[in-house]
Amino acid sequence: MTRVIGWPIVWLRQGLVILVLLVLAWFTYVHFFQVPYAGFDFSNGQIIDVFITTSGATLQVGDELVQVGDVTWADFAADVWQTFFNDVEPGQTVPIQVQRNGETILIPWLFPGFTQTEFLSRLYGIWWLCYAFWFAGAFTYLFIRPKDTLWLLLIAFNFLTALWLAVGSGPSHWHTGGSALILKVTIWLCLPVYWHLHWNFPTPLKNLPASALWIIYALGIGLAFLELFQWLPPNIHLMGFLLAIGGSLVLLVTHVIVQPEQWASIRLLLSILVLVISPIIIVGILGIFGGDLRFITLALLGLPLIPGAYIYAIYRHQFGRLEVRANRLLTLYLYLLILSLVVFIVSVALSRLFDLSSTSILVGLAAAISAALVTTGKFAAFERFVERRILGIALPPASLLESYASQIATKLDEAGLVQLLQDQVLPSLLVRQSAIIYWGPNYPITTLLVLGVDKTKLPSAADLPALLAQAGVYRPPIIAGTSPEPCPWGRLILPLNLSNNFTGLWLLGRRDPDDVYAQKEIPTLQALAAQTAVALTNILQAENLHKLYQANIDRNERERNHLALELHDSILNQLALLAIYVDEDSVAPQFFQVFEELTTQFRQTIRGLRPAMLNYGLQAALDELADHLAERVAGKVDVQFQVASDNTRYPLNVEQHIFRIVQQAAENALEHAAAGTLSISGDLTPEVIHLTVADDGVGFPAGEQLDFATLLANQHFGLVSMHERAALIGAEMTLDSVLNQGTRVTIRWCAGKQE
Repeated sequence: MTRVIGWPIVWLRQGLVILVLLVLAWFTYVHFFQVPYAGFDFSNGQIIDVFITTSGATLQVGDELVQVGDVTWADFAADVWQTFFNDVEPGQTVPIQVQRNGETILIPWLFPGFTQTEFLSRLYGIWWLCYAFWFAGAFTYLFIRPKDTLWLLLIAFNFLTALWLAVGSGPSHWHTGGSALILKVTIWLCLPVYWHLHWNFPTPLKNLPASALWIIYALGIGLAFLELFQWLPPNIHLMGFLLAIGGSLVLLVTHVIVQPEQWASIRLLLSILVLVISPIIIVGILGIFGGDLRFITLALLGLPLIPGAYIYAIYRHQFGRLEVRANRLLTLYLYLLILSLVVFIVSVALSRLFDLSSTSILVGLAAAISAALVTTGKFAAFERFVERRILGIALPPASLLESYASQIATKLDEAGLVQLLQDQVLPSLLVRQSAIIYWGPNYPITTLLVLGVDKTKLPSAADLPALLAQAGVYRPPIIAGTSPEPCPWGRLILPLNLSNNFTGLWLLGRRDPDDVYAQKEIPTLQALAAQTAVALTNILQAENLHKLYQANIDRNERERNHLALELHDSILNQLALLAIYVDEDSVAPQFFQVFEELTTQFRQTIRGLRPAMLNYGLQAALDELADHLAERVAGKVDVQFQVASDNTRYPLNVEQHIFRIVQQAAENALEHAAAGTLSISGDLTPEVIHLTVADDGVGFPAGEQLDFATLLANQHFGLVSMHERAALIGAEMTLDSVLNQGTRVTIRWCAGKQE
């Protein structure tokens, strides 16, 4: 049943589109073939153009019409069906009374009929502009979605404007074909539509009560009805026109004040209006209207942009990849319009200086425009200006891609990449909402970055195919009443693609100032996403290597312990037996000296593989380490040891890794820091191990980062090993250094936090 009822409505709407076109065509015919070719034109009773010259008394621009033939101006103005020159043939004389300088003059006017000059005057007018508005209305009906209130208002706005332009561009002030009546009725119908449209453009100020809409539309329709019976003053419709235009401007200003986030769309519309109207004003200032009428058409060439500006401002981000072409077409149109105007002004100036003919000017103008089309060197700069200042396309800084590529090379962990995105990339793009979700063959779906988004609003695994299908295209806000989409806060979905394999999604949401991502920006953003995909892959590989490295450290530690036990229990014991069975008289005197040196070397090797004092606890092992270091560097470095302990024992792997970290830190200080003092201090309690190894050596160069990734990149493998050992037992290790003032390594382990 719905489809049966729906078809007549669709046909009615399509019939309305065609009907409006036929009405426009009819009044175009009236404009050229039914409006009298009287040899002059007028507006509101005043002569504005005279197309023929006659000897004796003749009409002049500025004359006020009093009577034409038997019809007085008062009767003509009071009756929209009254016309001039009824049944007058070319060559007949018609008496015309005019008021000139306070004096009434009777002029015997020879009715000329069709003349080329008057025809060209009409041809170079704005009659054609109605078709631009009709086309905008038809385009909206056929191609713009969704079919909401704004869609319907935009169609009505364009069709009503097209209608009053068709009748108001010439036929209406001659009252031909009922055009004056249609003009007045149309203007009153425009009043509620204009107000309602600009209340909702670009987004509604607030929900209007149904009663308010009924009142506004009843007012417009009621006044239009009164005009049908000519029950209103003759020129009151001009007040309606001013109310429609003035009210629209007031509403636009209100949008700017109440909805500053919509300034980009309003600025686009106002900028195009200024660019369109400026040539007309300039031409008027130069006095071209009294010269060659072909120049009027040149000034009016920008007017078709007005209906297109509304569609573009509202729907341009729904054009998808066609938005770039639309941007370029608009920019090219503006470029040619402004260039033509500039060349025209120069041509007029040259004509006055050198007394050139109109033909020469037109030839020069055509040549200049042709040359401009060939020479497009300045177009790129103009295009960038229009994109930034009019279209509001704020592309990322040109150096962002290069800077990002250089910095992610040093980010070997997720935390570093997230910090780079949050602190530099997303702020430079003015993005306030973002999330990165990635996965892989051996990795579950993981959320890397969440910025300004409730985690409950992140997509699920079931949403990923639908989001991937929308990747790379701007997603406008969901219109009420339409089917919901996954992740509605996301305005742009960027795939993380590596070697044609999707490894994740980068969702971009709220963005200053208007939550819009222009199509021209998307390739740059996709390049950032591609770099992020590479960085994530490197991070995952680094994590795998990290885990392998940690496993290798544990395995090496176990092998060292095993080897130490083997050397101690087997080799040293065998050496001791050898010493018992050796006859002192049968061997050389040097034998026992070499034997003692060998035994000492074995004991030192065993101590290096695993300090025997670790069997008695961490404090005892560290005390022995300090004594050994002091003995090694006696007289060169002052080794200080101050570790408080209650002889608490810790898990075996914790004691081993803490000892190795302290041992490596001390070795670094002695071998590389050129230190005068080395101190090992801290506390060993049942809950916490807190140790510090400090020296007063050369330190690290100023500005050098001492995080894990930088240390690895700079091949500080000893320090990297210390970080890895701390990570293995869930300890925190910090490294602080000041150039020429020394280095401080701090290790802190808490019971219950071991990984």
